[in-house]
Amino acid sequence: MRNTALIVAVALVAAAIGGAWASAPLKATMRDWKAGLGTLDEMTAPGGGFDSPQISRIVNQLSDDAGRLASRLSTSNAQAQDVKRRFEALAADAQSLAAASHRDAARVKYNALHAGCVSCHDAYAH
Repeated sequence: MRNTALIVAVALVAAAIGGAWASAPLKATMRDWKAGLGTLDEMTAPGGGFDSPQISRIVNQLSDDAGRLASRLSTSNAQAQDVKRRFEALAADAQSLAAASHRDAARVKYNALHAGCVSCHDAYAH
């Protein structure tokens, strides 16, 4: 069920981006994001192996990807504008997490980043 919702969300976002070119690369990118978020969740959880350089690598890649996707969006309709805004917010949230210097601050930033992902999936998968 969760995988189906993810596939639907990816398809809707790809449609909002406005091109078939986006479908496969977007799906692969979001799969990478999901893996990175899993690692971030573990590292920022109490008792997790907090590794600031690794967190920075993950969120910098996420931020770069989100910025690249946002820059490619055509904002010809409201849905595309919303998706672009969400990718830009994701990039900003990722950079905020990269700046966190200790676990508690990183967890707060991670929760904000994750909430943005959930919000987008909720908006476009349901």
